[in-house]
Amino acid sequence: MKLARLVTLTVALSWAFVLLPACDRPTRGDGQGSDDSGDDAQGGDAIADGLVDMLWVVDNSNSMASVQAQVQASMPSLVSALAARDVDFQLGVTTTDIENAGNGNQGNLRSSASIGALGCGAPSLLTSSTGDLVDEFRDLVEVGVSGSGNESGLLAAAYALCKSMDGDFWASLDDRADEDPIKEICGTVPVEERSCNEGFVREGATVVVVVVSDEGDDAYRSSSLPPQQFVADCVLEHNDDPFFGECDCRLGWMLDFFGGMEQPVVFSTIGPTYQNLDMQLVWCDDKTVSLPGPCNPFGSDVCGLDFYQQAACQTGGLFSPVQVTATDNDPSTCTMADFDAITADLIALLMGES
Repeated sequence: MKLARLVTLTVALSWAFVLLPACDRPTRGDGQGSDDSGDDAQGGDAIADGLVDMLWVVDNSNSMASVQAQVQASMPSLVSALAARDVDFQLGVTTTDIENAGNGNQGNLRSSASIGALGCGAPSLLTSSTGDLVDEFRDLVEVGVSGSGNESGLLAAAYALCKSMDGDFWASLDDRADEDPIKEICGTVPVEERSCNEGFVREGATVVVVVVSDEGDDAYRSSSLPPQQFVADCVLEHNDDPFFGECDCRLGWMLDFFGGMEQPVVFSTIGPTYQNLDMQLVWCDDKTVSLPGPCNPFGSDVCGLDFYQQAACQTGGLFSPVQVTATDNDPSTCTMADFDAITADLIALLMGES
């Protein structure tokens, strides 16, 4: 899996989102993604035709109040669409904070307690039978702005899935190969937190991970995950490829985790862009797309931005810019994206109408 290559072209597009079709993933273990998850999550059928477990990973750093408000305002249309289609769904919320412990952090799904409250608590899992579903979801999404500024959406999602696994999974974890990302990530979860999200991921469900952030993913900075020896070996293996580097190795390893889960995982990510409309990107499906930017208000590194964009691309999901330029290619004109349009595109992805 190679990250997007930039080719300078003259275009005049104004997209609110980029729908990235599923692509073939190389075999796991070499930092290039995984195809171990079986059939593609979309497979020509609507995701919503089966069980849907939707994990929302919301940035709770100090710049996110206005973005969280936009997510809250757009929720009624999503909930209404799921209810109208009679989708068998669950909704859970965690944050991008993996540094601070407690409720809502480190992949713990939010309970009714406040963010960071001691212990993980009983997760608030919302379904079609939840009373006042919209208000309950809005309350969960309001995760505050006191979280870590080192946002790690993909790793938070991975921890959330680890903590959703049953006793059989944990009993067999040691049987996995030592270099298996699932063993390496889930193996760091404290024993007392292994059942924090029990009941969230159901057998036969598709897991849809929605990451919402105004910065890139800082997981690529980790000194422990993936193991440094893996990164060094991966970089050396691809030393003759000028388009493949350490970032690709780290991202591929993370995607190997999600590709190795029993349930298919699809990402819908909302984040910053470093591209502008004069650039077209060759994505993993060899098609070209353009993004209305650059809108990267906090100067996140390209690798961190690619983590979110490529997670969507490599899983056949959806990437949506959190901000767009009012004037083409002028970052000083970046404004909040249309979250109603983003939500409509997420609904289209779920319903197989994109």
